[in-house]
Amino acid sequence: MIITSKSFQTDLWFHGWNGEVVEKEGYLVIRHPDNPNYLWGNMLYFQNAPTENDIEMWINLFRKEFVNLPLVKHVTISWDNGILSDSCRSLFQSRGFIVDPSTTLSMSKINELKIERKGLEIREVVNNKQWQDVIENQISVRQEHFKKEVYEQFFIKKAEQYKSLVNQGKGKWFVAYLNNIHASDLGIFYQKNIARVQRVATNSQFRRMKIASLLLAYAIKDMKKEYSIDQVIVSADPDYYAIDLYKKLGFSTIEEQYMIYNPTI
Repeated sequence: MIITSKSFQTDLWFHGWNGEVVEKEGYLVIRHPDNPNYLWGNMLYFQNAPTENDIEMWINLFRKEFVNLPLVKHVTISWDNGILSDSCRSLFQSRGFIVDPSTTLSMSKINELKIERKGLEIREVVNNKQWQDVIENQISVRQEHFKKEVYEQFFIKKAEQYKSLVNQGKGKWFVAYLNNIHASDLGIFYQKNIARVQRVATNSQFRRMKIASLLLAYAIKDMKKEYSIDQVIVSADPDYYAIDLYKKLGFSTIEEQYMIYNPTI
């Protein structure tokens, strides 16, 4: 199966590193058996956008592929090519699915930020206390429709995987501290000359203060210097203000994607 999406090409790094990817005829099965609450890690990825006739078949196919993982309670579907039609959107939503669009952005040269933030310090995550702070921050900024206890179970396991990848030299995690308070954090990982930004998370009391911008700029410059990165990929909610943050840094939109999921089916 030929994957054209830059976002999913880089997602596959993480699925390959920490999970399993099985190619079937016309779709991929992505599984993370040790993390059943991982919505975007236990999924089916199809070649093309669905038609109305595909929806029931895709849902049943998901159940078939995950029959041996009974703790996977959700259904998550995505695809490589094509937009989601209004009729398919309505059909998915009538079945209780959430339509989660995302914008993929790419950058090769970072814009210099002519801003400063007194009391801001950026540090690389190197110890267990910092990782615990990352976990707490990431859980605190989760989307409202995710139950805390379920998201907590998911992200604690996900953080263990990120920590392992950092220890293997596949990337880094950075924290921005304002007056020694954990304000924002993110991960950035790489293969060859491409880097992928992961989970930019800013505590609500520190938003719209340019902290995330300074943190991301620092992380990108660090990766470019150490690993000769010449392209950086990030995925963003098209309706969230953070996308403007990325564009001011020099990112530009390269594609749109959809993730369709029902967390309780």
